[in-house]
Formats: sequence, structure tokens, C-alpha cells
Amino acid sequence: MRSLHILSRRVSAATTSQRACLRHSRCSLSTYGDLTAAALSEASSEGPSLDMLDALTEASPPQPVSISQMMLASGRTSPAVRLANAQFLRRELASRRAHVLSLLRTMPPPLASQPAVARLCVLNWQRLKGLLTLPELSTADDEKAFAAAMLDHSAAIDGESRRWPHLSPEEEALCVDALGTLQREPHLAVDKQLDAIFLARIGLRVLHEHYIRAVQPPRQGYAGARAIQLECSPVAVCEEAAAATRQQLQQRYGAAPPVEVVGERGHSFAFVPGHVRAVVGALLFNSSVATLRHAALAAGGGQHQQYSFSGDERLPAVRVIVAGGDDLVQVKLLDQAGGIRRSSLSNVWSYRALDSAWWRPADGLSLPLTRLFCQYFGGSLALVPVEGVGTDCYVAFNRRAEDNVEVILPRARLRSSTGGIFDAQERRA
Repeated sequence: MRSLHILSRRVSAATTSQRACLRHSRCSLSTYGDLTAAALSEASSEGPSLDMLDALTEASPPQPVSISQMMLASGRTSPAVRLANAQFLRRELASRRAHVLSLLRTMPPPLASQPAVARLCVLNWQRLKGLLTLPELSTADDEKAFAAAMLDHSAAIDGESRRWPHLSPEEEALCVDALGTLQREPHLAVDKQLDAIFLARIGLRVLHEHYIRAVQPPRQGYAGARAIQLECSPVAVCEEAAAATRQQLQQRYGAAPPVEVVGERGHSFAFVPGHVRAVVGALLFNSSVATLRHAALAAGGGQHQQYSFSGDERLPAVRVIVAGGDDLVQVKLLDQAGGIRRSSLSNVWSYRALDSAWWRPADGLSLPLTRLFCQYFGGSLALVPVEGVGTDCYVAFNRRAEDNVEVILPRARLRSSTGGIFDAQERRA
């Protein structure tokens, strides 16, 4: 099992491979350091040219890591290993930031000219520039200085994300304001681009947070870091998400459907509990709001009219069933909220604003983001609606830590068309 420090040696030692990439890039520079210096010297407020960003990414392409590798790396705390992990993280964060910036700079028209895109370009270039200007790490003192810089960087990322795992205000503006005017085909291209951007953003956050927690005192039950829990109980996480969702809905609407969580609480696996919470929490919120809306419509309320619940309504429960096998941890969520029209399935995974008394604009971003949290470690999310009855959601996570490997780029779109219930979802995969 290779850890992050082994990967970092491979990245730092791959001089021949880097030079081969650079020979094919449009910048005839001999070392990654020369390439970095050139990028800094030519950059505008939104960063260097696309050619330079591509050359940076080619010279040091993103290296996917697994949960088992992250656990192994954080479990070794010798100065040499800490230095190797810091070297890997510095290069990896820079590579992924350059990739995100390149994606932002190549947004399809007319989004490329949107103010939100320009603001995100400036923000990501500031983060990338901060990484590129850090000195090379060669001693234990360098690693300590890097760890301190990453703590400051952590505060910056927290400010960038604001309400993680939700989007920042700039990202919400990009999705809600800019996408509202697009027709179907341009929207499909933008959805694919946003999937790549937000998937890379998840990876940036996970690697950075894991390193920060690993250099701090360990927390009981976690793998040297608060990101990965050695015995993550999906049932316990679902119960916490259910309680938080019900409280949120009670505050917003004055009512919330009951939530039943079924499963063995003692079943656990090594995983990032924050990802389980993000996925289940978003699905529970959607199903619970849809249940309230369905009940209100049945009682004579309107789509765009807020309905006042008396507290006496008997709302159908949202059920969450958790099962664990040798290879997968699966979560099935069932509601009785009326389902989804087949004609609406093509919009399920689209970044779009919602406009009614029941949904706030940003609520329309939750499903595509939720699927990315599943896909990040090789999992999946699918919906099976029964119109007039409800919707079943199927979530799968890899149970084995070595199988939970980052998916840095979105999966290729499935090209086969079966005409079945999943067909509209597959076309957006």
C-alpha cells in the first residue's frame, strides 16, 4: 500500500516525465520551477494564459489518492514523512488549482463573460499564486513553515467556502443567476463543466483538510485527521442528518415529516463522515420538503403559495435504509412525496435555480452536488421516481478503504441508451 509520502517521492523524482511533458507544451522550459516562475511573471489579475495553465497541469498532473493511502500517510509522523507529505500536498494543490482555473477560463459562452466567473478566476488565481510563491521544501523547518502557511490558507478556504459543503456566494451566483437564461444544449455543456470544477473543489478541500488535521494532535477514533473516521457508522450519521433536517424544516416551515432510519448502528467503515452527511442530508432535505409540498397541495395550497401547517397533519415518513456488505455500503431513501414527472427527469442533475414558496433558488443546486460527493470516492447516486407516489434514492459508497480512490475528473458520459427508467439520468452522467 503506497502512502502519500511515497507518491510525493514519485512526483518529485519524475524529472524525465516532467521534461517530456514540457517539450510538448508551448512553453519550452526545462524545470517545473522555471515554469512556475514564467507563470507568475506573465499573469494578469485572473492568472496566466491558458497555455501556461495547461503546461503547469501537464508538468505535474493531479495524482488521485485513496483513503487507505491517506490513512497510512497520516499515521506516520516522523519528520521525513511529514516533509514528504508537505512536498506532495504543495505540488498537488497547485496542480488542482491550475486545473480549476483552466476550467473557469474555458467556460462555454455566454457564461465566460459573467462577473461571477471573473470573480472566481481572480479568487482561484490568488490561491494558486499563494501556493506557487511558497519556497521549496527541503528541511523539517521548511515543513513547519509550510504547515503554518497551510493553517492560514485553511482560513482563506473557509472564507471561500463559507458554508461548506454548500457553494460560496460567487459559485451560487454563477449557477443561479448565469444559468437561468441558457437553453437546453448550452446548459448541458455548462453542467458538465461545472461538474468538473466542483469535483476538483471537493478534492482540494479534502486533501487540504486532511493535511491540516494530520499535523495537529489526533482526535480519538480518527486516522490522524478529523477528515477520515476509522469506524464511521452510516446509521449514526443518517440519524444526525435526520435530526438536523427536521430542525431546519421546523424553523423554516413550521413542520417536518418524521424520518425513520433502519439499519445496524454498529456497522462501520473507514470513510469521511462529512461526505455521508452531505449526501444523506441533501437527499433528506429534498424529500422532506417535497413531502411538505405534496401535503400542502393536497390540502388546497398552491405551488407558489406558502402553506401554514397546523401541526395536526399526519405526514408520511421518509424512510432511510442502510445496509453494509463486503464491498459496498448502501443507503436507500424512500419518500411518498408524489414522485417526479418523467418529462422532468432530464433536469434532475442540472444546476438550476428553483422558484416557488417551497424551494429557494440555491436548493436547485443540491442534487448535482450531492452526486459529486458520491462519485468523489467512486460511489454512485441514482433516483427512481414513481409519479404520483414518491421517489426512491439509491446511494452506494465503497466499503474498502483501498477502493475509495479519488475521482478527480467526472466520469465519461454513458453512451448506451437503454430507454429504461435510468436513461434520462445516464445521459447526464
